[in-house]
Amino acid sequence: MWTPPQTLPLYETQYEKFVYQPFSCLPVTDPLQLDFTDLKVFESVQDQYQRWGIRFEGAIALRPSNPAFQIEPETIVLVPEVGCSNIAVQFEQLRKWVGAVVTATQRVKLTLLNRENEPIAEQWAGTVQYVQGRQTTHEFFPQHSMELIQDNIARVEFSSEAPFILHSFFCA
Repeated sequence: MWTPPQTLPLYETQYEKFVYQPFSCLPVTDPLQLDFTDLKVFESVQDQYQRWGIRFEGAIALRPSNPAFQIEPETIVLVPEVGCSNIAVQFEQLRKWVGAVVTATQRVKLTLLNRENEPIAEQWAGTVQYVQGRQTTHEFFPQHSMELIQDNIARVEFSSEAPFILHSFFCA
């Protein structure tokens, strides 16, 4: 089974659960990339990207202060709102390709859903073990590129049981 470049391999349990499109499908054209530089710190992110048919749920813009997240000083990222463990992105028009760059203290799950809100594909990135109490100033949480191609993507969800940040988001 073909896996897009710079993507972590799917765990076998998810691999058996979904049918994936190999690169025999049409190449991605006119990708849209959001880097969140136009947001204000502590701003709830919902309809700011509506002109592109994209709506976020459960996200807030932040400038991380934890050096383990290895962020440039003025960078703005998205994190789940307080009390939430996920960030969802809803599309007005169906998409075929989505991806993001995330940093996490544990595994992050990317789930693609169709118009009926049924999962059609998923991918995991990150580590299973949480880094606790052993962190020094030289240890950073790794960044992960997540990317999936599937027909009829109406919604995506990024979820984790621990803190994570969304550096950028792209789709086509």
